[in-house]
Amino acid sequence: MGLIVIGALIIGAGRLAAQDSQLGVNSLGTPARQESVRARGTGGAFTLFDALSPLAEAALADLPRGVFAAQTQITRRQVEFTDGESYRLKDSRFPVLIAAGRTPWRFSAGTGFATFLERSYVVTQRDSALLRGTYQLYSDEHKSDGNVADLRLAVAGRPAARVAIGGALHLLTGSTQEEVRRHWDDSLTYRNTFELQNVEYTGLGVSLSTLITVTPRVRVAGWFRSDGTLHTKARGETVNATPLPTQYGAAVEWRPRGILRVAASVRYAGWSVAPGGHDALGLAVGAEAGSPTFPVRLGVRRDQLAFGPGPDAPTEFGVTAGLARRFGQGRARFEFALERLWRSAAGLDERLWTLHIGLVVQP
Repeated sequence: MGLIVIGALIIGAGRLAAQDSQLGVNSLGTPARQESVRARGTGGAFTLFDALSPLAEAALADLPRGVFAAQTQITRRQVEFTDGESYRLKDSRFPVLIAAGRTPWRFSAGTGFATFLERSYVVTQRDSALLRGTYQLYSDEHKSDGNVADLRLAVAGRPAARVAIGGALHLLTGSTQEEVRRHWDDSLTYRNTFELQNVEYTGLGVSLSTLITVTPRVRVAGWFRSDGTLHTKARGETVNATPLPTQYGAAVEWRPRGILRVAASVRYAGWSVAPGGHDALGLAVGAEAGSPTFPVRLGVRRDQLAFGPGPDAPTEFGVTAGLARRFGQGRARFEFALERLWRSAAGLDERLWTLHIGLVVQP
């Protein structure tokens, strides 16, 4: 147990060596955005209107046939601390997998998974301890590898021609492998030690969404989600129960011309219910233009982030661009999006490039 305490201290004082954002280390993790490649290319502005974004469900009602989508993302980040230190980090992941389609009962159904919390990092710290009257130098390392996934079962339909509604049940599940090591500089005299354990996470949530066609050129959408408690287990015993936030958002889409769409969205997550969390507000504006065969997308967003050092929520500003290309007689397409993000928090800044690649198949 002593090494677990050491690991907690390292999180508060150490530096990351690789993987996810530093802002999510001393917390539950880094909340994921749960958006498709198309939505990311518009800064998230089209998320509530996009059937392949697992954040909301109402857009599933307009699927003409079955669809399968998978995506990957590759991130390169530059981290700069106020004390002058800087690091270059990288990671890659598969954040979304979804399958959905029409049913014989006039509604659509979808399932799949998306990342809910990212929890992969390595933290190191140099220090010393007074042993036998002499200070002995050592290095502590705390490594976490894993995440919390969101397994979703969603349904959506149209009770009226201009109104679509949807709902989903969310099962939160996942695990991380936590490893804490102490390496003594004088390893001939003092034995290096380590502790390794598997930590499991479970939770349950529900979400509701609606999409309303106001005029042939204007649509609005709304979304609400409530998650209960995230239970943490180690060695088969519950060691923590953390409340999860209520989240909601809204968006509007305008089609001034047939080949141009413009959208704006707002979303809120009450992460202050979790230890060390901040309530987070996000705004996004985006556009999509071109033919269905070769659309081009642009977006910009500004968000508050749920976790980070200091009393105030960290901030994030992003500029995005994306495109898609159909093939296979229009039954499949590749999606691409590129993000440039600037994050700022007490004591550090992050600069990120993220490439999103998706494959969508409609048999």
